[in-house]
Amino acid sequence: MGNYTREEILQMAEEEDVEFIRLQFTDMFGTLKNIAITARELPRALDNRCIVDGSFIAGIAGESEPDMYLRPDLDTFAILPWRPQQGKVARLLCDIYCPDGTPHERSPRYILKKTAREAKKEGYTCLVDPECEFFLFHTDDNGVPTTVTHEKAGYLDVSPVDLGENARRDIVLNLEDMGIEVESSHHETAPAQHEVDFKYGEVRTIADRVMSFKMTVRTIAKRHGLHATFMPKPRAEVNGSGMHIHFFLFKDGRNVFVNPGNPQELSEEAYYFVGGLLAHSKEMALITNPIVNSYKRLVPGYEAPTELTWTKNNQNSLVRIPGSRGMETRIELRSPDAAANPYLVFAVCLAAGLDGIHKKIYPTKSSSRELSETDQKTMKIENLPGNLNEAIDYFEQSDWIKEVLGTEFCKEEAKLCKGIAIILMLFHHLFYKMDNYSGFIINFSPFSEERINFYALLGKICVAIFVFISGYGIAASYRKVFQHKKADRKEIVSFIWKRLWKLETFYWFAFILTLICQPLGRTIFDAYGTEFKNIVVCFFIDFFGLAYLFATPTLN
Repeated sequence: MGNYTREEILQMAEEEDVEFIRLQFTDMFGTLKNIAITARELPRALDNRCIVDGSFIAGIAGESEPDMYLRPDLDTFAILPWRPQQGKVARLLCDIYCPDGTPHERSPRYILKKTAREAKKEGYTCLVDPECEFFLFHTDDNGVPTTVTHEKAGYLDVSPVDLGENARRDIVLNLEDMGIEVESSHHETAPAQHEVDFKYGEVRTIADRVMSFKMTVRTIAKRHGLHATFMPKPRAEVNGSGMHIHFFLFKDGRNVFVNPGNPQELSEEAYYFVGGLLAHSKEMALITNPIVNSYKRLVPGYEAPTELTWTKNNQNSLVRIPGSRGMETRIELRSPDAAANPYLVFAVCLAAGLDGIHKKIYPTKSSSRELSETDQKTMKIENLPGNLNEAIDYFEQSDWIKEVLGTEFCKEEAKLCKGIAIILMLFHHLFYKMDNYSGFIINFSPFSEERINFYALLGKICVAIFVFISGYGIAASYRKVFQHKKADRKEIVSFIWKRLWKLETFYWFAFILTLICQPLGRTIFDAYGTEFKNIVVCFFIDFFGLAYLFATPTLN
């Protein structure tokens, strides 16, 4: 990737025998989308005349504004090295524009560019260096991804223990062929876990490279018969995958985090930047950790941050100050994961750090060890949100996040995240299998195992109530029959049938409603965090049936 003009791109496409060009962009969740055009249509694309229907693109557009224009960023032109060398395939990353020629305000790439531009007005240039972690797992005989791996390699291990070495090598070579500079790559702490580190660069450029990196990793892994996942916590018993981000802040060519006269060689701006990250970490958690599984990673014991502290060596702290000084002085944020949208993550983190500088937010005392609950209460240290629901709540309550991302974007983000949480929980309550129960809790459930077990107990109680009511009704029917001593056999059978039909029809109907309404009610109210209503919805159908039984005079 380089500084290209329109004419240079057309010339390269002709000289390199490029037949197809992918015009790529991202939706709200950081999912890469594209349309493919032939080389014949490239001049039209470079004139910003390619249109896509945005009706079905998450967070981008609605029915009232379906047509979106793609404006290619000429600097992102790259030939995809894994595609055929005859009739090559290239790509261009695009900005999304409205029909009136204005940038789409809910486009993640635009949000980052706007944030970086505001920092530039103050003289700041932010450079970032992300550490992208991922897993390489096997697929089954049908090509379906699994979480199975045969390797036992650990941190910085080499072959033959590291079975993913060849795949990782090919990933790096393909990235280099696309013009993406890679500093290093290595095996991570968990079996089948890997990391690739980029050379630091400007925030928008690195966000583009993260998107290209994800596409490259998945493609090359598939060619090696593997499945690459950026899921934060695919396996419960090992460390999860994060995307630690190193921030450099420059002004007038000087690293503003440096102060040689300070014993720590850190400037006041560095402390304020850390303070801003800590102060806004809860409200931006929905951006840095956007999915249910993100919060399965953020637990103690697996080198993931949980405390809103900063440190040099505490793995549980949110912010770390690496030992390098001088022009290499930087601040590392350890909570984001690779499932996040890099454009939005870099935007909110940069805005948080600058807000700390503007308001001179000084961080709490640094922590060199993991803090106990007593220590945290004494020092008034808080934790990151414990699940997706808490993150949504902090996100919705924040006026600052609305200023950074825009009110409409925030409404759409919260709505879509709630919808995903509701669907996952409803699916779980209706269809989970006991042998996969623990796996579901780790990978998909928005809530803790204790809460899910509590709901499972409520479900068992509801079934017990149903059985009791049904038994009582049948007994009441027989008692009624015995009062008809003069009735013949045919009348008795007819009476029993009618009464049982009346009773069981209602209660089977109530039972079916219970099966549907219990998980639906629990899920909806879980998403909004209302504990009392959970219990009310769980038992409403059953108590209604019980009241009906005793309020009806002995089945008439």
